[in-house]
Amino acid sequence: MAATMTGQLSKKQKRERVSQLCRLAEEMRMEFFEGLVGSEVEVLIEKSDSGLGVPLGFSHGHTRCYTPVKIKGVYEKNDIVKVNLVRAEEDSCTDS
Repeated sequence: MAATMTGQLSKKQKRERVSQLCRLAEEMRMEFFEGLVGSEVEVLIEKSDSGLGVPLGFSHGHTRCYTPVKIKGVYEKNDIVKVNLVRAEEDSCTDS
């Protein structure tokens, strides 16, 4: 069993490695999002921010490759909308 083998890493080393992997994952995610900028994708709408004092509102969904997208406008849940992605943000791509 791995937990009983000799040569175990210290808790500090384990935390440092987890932190490094999390940073790397975020960098790779952002690179992937940036690679989608300028492309037209289909987005399956999952929810809309109608109301909330926002005049135009936004809708949220995912592409076929599970990329989260935020779109200007209010669409119905389960609509499929073609979107030109113009910006990559930390947590999604957007059309504005």
